[in-house]
Amino acid sequence: MKDADVAVCVATSTLEIGIDIGDIDLIVLAEPPLSISSLLQRIGRGNRREDTIHVVAIVKSPEEKLLLDTMFKVAASGELPEEPYEPDLSVAVQQTFSLLYQNPQGLAEMEILELISNLCSKEEARLILRHLRKNGWLEWRSGRWFASTKLMNLGEKGRIHSNIPDSQTYRVINIDTGKEIGTIAGVFDEVFLLGGRIWRVVSVDNDVIKARHFKGKALAPLFQRRGNVGAFYWLLPQDLKAKRKEIAG
Repeated sequence: MKDADVAVCVATSTLEIGIDIGDIDLIVLAEPPLSISSLLQRIGRGNRREDTIHVVAIVKSPEEKLLLDTMFKVAASGELPEEPYEPDLSVAVQQTFSLLYQNPQGLAEMEILELISNLCSKEEARLILRHLRKNGWLEWRSGRWFASTKLMNLGEKGRIHSNIPDSQTYRVINIDTGKEIGTIAGVFDEVFLLGGRIWRVVSVDNDVIKARHFKGKALAPLFQRRGNVGAFYWLLPQDLKAKRKEIAG
């Protein structure tokens, strides 16, 4: 792609997050992205030599055209809402695992608390440590925290050094009929398109999105990036998961 005078690249959404080619003359969207952020990433790969990015969007229904028209207007106007940052507490789990794996001689509790102090309160950190101990990931001996054999084995497999989750897949249920509409993966906005129709999120529970057919104009506030959680989120105490949902909701 960098060397050819003329070339066409057909790609999945992977292109939007890692390929840096600055002289793409035209971007063709085969289907609407699920979020404004994805749209901006995709078209942002366009011609950086000029001030204008050239994009063609293929639509399969009037609803797809309506949604894409609105998404482009929102993206061009810069009306996207700012969302407050909330630390992902699963990072505290991953950092604790990595630290104890690197220190098989164990660590004093205060050393761990200092490491994750920017992520959560000391009370929350102690709750996490005791929850991990209860579930066999950590051990407490002679006033120090140690990685358990289970944790050390996971570390040997190289599975504790990243908190990046797999791209989660959601089942989408029509809340009015109870029927499954289809599945979507990754980041999505409050308003999204699936099966040629526009839907608005009613609720998200684990891997299930309940949605209702949306009729109307999708304004800027409806395009909001939904919070993601790290790969170690499942190891958090239930109380902290409930607290995070309350903050996000």
